[in-house]
Amino acid sequence: MPKQHILIVDDEPNLLESFKIGLELKDYVVSLASSGKKALVAIRQSTVEAVRAGAYDYLEKPSAPEAVHLRIQKAVEHQTVKQKLEDIETLVGDNFKSAVGKSSAISEVFDPVRRVAPTDSTILITGALAQKTGYFEAADSGMLFLDEGGG
Repeated sequence: MPKQHILIVDDEPNLLESFKIGLELKDYVVSLASSGKKALVAIRQSTVEAVRAGAYDYLEKPSAPEAVHLRIQKAVEHQTVKQKLEDIETLVGDNFKSAVGKSSAISEVFDPVRRVAPTDSTILITGALAQKTGYFEAADSGMLFLDEGGG
C-alpha cells in the first residue's frame, strides 16, 4: 500500500513541524502550509471542493496529537474500505451476475445492497436468529472434509 499523503495547515511553524515529525515517524508523507491560501495553492481547491473531491475530515484547533493521529487513521481506514468496495463493485458488476446464490432469499439480500451501493452508507447484512458455530469455525485450525452434495 502506498504511503498516505497528509497536508497540514496551521499558522504556527513550531506546531506544523511537530505534527510533521510525528506523522513522518508513523510513515505518512507530510506537506505543510502556513495559511489557508497557501494550502489552497497546494491543493488548488476550496474546502468545499476538497470535500466533494474526497477530503474525509478537517480538524479545529486546538487538537491534541493523539486526536489528530486518530482522525488520520480513520480517514485512511475509510479510504481503504472505499477502495475495497470499488474493487468489489468492479468484480461483481451492477447486476451481481457473478453472485453464487440465485434463490429468492439471496435476491432479498441483494435488493437493498443494490439500492445502498451507490451511496456512502455502511450497511450490515445479517440473517442469523441466534449465534451458531459454523463448520469452518468449528474446524478452527483442523481439517474440514467437503464432499460434493448430490441433488
